[in-house]
Amino acid sequence: MPRVLLIEDDMPLAETTQQYLEQFGFEVRHEEDGEKGLEAVHADPPELILLDLMLPGVDGLEVCRRLRMNPGTATIPILMLTARGDEADRVAGLELGADDYMPKPYSLRELVARMRAILRRVTTTTSATPETPDRSSSNSSDDVLNVGGLHIDRLSREVTHHGEPVELTVTEFELLWLLASRPGQVLTREQLLDQVRGREFEVFDRSIDVHISKLRKKLEANPKQPTLIKTVWGVGYRMDPDEEDAR
Repeated sequence: MPRVLLIEDDMPLAETTQQYLEQFGFEVRHEEDGEKGLEAVHADPPELILLDLMLPGVDGLEVCRRLRMNPGTATIPILMLTARGDEADRVAGLELGADDYMPKPYSLRELVARMRAILRRVTTTTSATPETPDRSSSNSSDDVLNVGGLHIDRLSREVTHHGEPVELTVTEFELLWLLASRPGQVLTREQLLDQVRGREFEVFDRSIDVHISKLRKKLEANPKQPTLIKTVWGVGYRMDPDEEDAR
């Protein structure tokens, strides 16, 4: 049973959401404000956080920021829920590290689909089933990429850039893997959305741009390092390691 933490101050909505999710096999814990939510995460880290933006005291954006700043909670997937549906709020949440976003009122059926999509991405990149040999010890080329100073291990979800560890969210890791596995190839925003979230979801165009921007900042902390991820205007993005290798 996937363990989910719901941080929501609207009690009727929280109760309805919790009951619905439990019908689909989720183990849901509910907290009604940001401080209690943070305490719950640290006491018993969940596999996924559903986070309301408008919370009393510590709001959702601050909760997201604190979780992403802490190495122990930095990679827990966060799906933001908020009544404020304009693009600025969406961008703010994504820039702080949220993996996905749903405006209220939301469809509970779609919420389950999005949660499953996020958890599926985590599971497929971190777990080996009992029937599948543990390939991490053999350093399988299918699960490890070395591109332009990057070392990416899909099973352990570890990323280093020139030997320095890089902490990524679920969505950032998946985007990096997609681009690094196709060096030099341009991937459109539609292709990236399709691979990362699925076509059944209507995601506003800037979401991918925001995730790519955060990914670049984490990879290019050293200003002397060239840009690995290039923008192809009007099309999408590509990984361009040759420039760094030549440098």
